[in-house]
Amino acid sequence: MIGKTLAHYEIIEQIGEGGMGRVYRAHDPRLGRDVAVKVLQHHLTAAPEARARFEREARTISQLGHPHICTLHDVGRDSVPRTAMIREVLAWLERYLGETEPVPGGRERAC
Repeated sequence: MIGKTLAHYEIIEQIGEGGMGRVYRAHDPRLGRDVAVKVLQHHLTAAPEARARFEREARTISQLGHPHICTLHDVGRDSVPRTAMIREVLAWLERYLGETEPVPGGRERAC
């Protein structure tokens, strides 16, 4: 996905991976900011229960407002189909990804 576009988000690099999906740093040219894009694993896009869980996660996150929780900017599917969540990129996470030391104070913010 690196170098490709998902909706209007330009995928720059992969920054994480888990059981449900991969997380990429992307650029939003409309608003001139970098975002984190969580994309549901390809093999899970055909599983209705996995898509429902992913969408439930997005709805839950969108209802939360706290300084230690990432803001959800967008959620949706494209024509491939891929399901994705668009979230803010955190400065402390960017620093952490470039270091081998643990994040000071543990998990300060959930993404």
